[in-house]
Amino acid sequence: MKVFAFAALLLFVQQATAQWQVGLTGLHASVARHGYRFAEGPYGGGLSVKHFRSPHLALGLNLRGLPRSQPFGVGTAAVLQLMATLEADYYFTDGLVRPYVGLEGGYYPTLTQFRGGDTRLAVFRPAFGAAPKAGVQLSLTNRVELTAAASYHLIFRPGPASTQLLLEAGLALRLGD
Repeated sequence: MKVFAFAALLLFVQQATAQWQVGLTGLHASVARHGYRFAEGPYGGGLSVKHFRSPHLALGLNLRGLPRSQPFGVGTAAVLQLMATLEADYYFTDGLVRPYVGLEGGYYPTLTQFRGGDTRLAVFRPAFGAAPKAGVQLSLTNRVELTAAASYHLIFRPGPASTQLLLEAGLALRLGD
């Protein structure tokens, strides 16, 4: 019970040094299973917003998109995987180089459109997922940071769960104090 109370205190107590951070990232995803080549995964982009509750704790929201297109029989299949996740990150230091670990979880829908000749078909597959993550931020100035992170997503949809390794790098801007 004491651990729960301490965690709640960390999440809800506002610090005078609280800051916001907005980031843009490029990302690459790969299905994490034997026989699948990492380079075959899709590339995409993302937007993140974090609120630093203290110098070491950040809560945030990530929006990501991973589009890809591939030949399918006599046509093509265009796939768009979206990720809308909430995250909590713990930063080990408050210096120029800030390594961190975190957890994220949220909604992972996929929209697939098949096109071939006169045939068009769209399939929407909702899913939910969660991921541990690790990353580092490198301060270029007191407001601008380079970011890099890796996360391992477990995605639950009807049928067997899937796993995905996500690598991302980007630029973040700190707002506030």
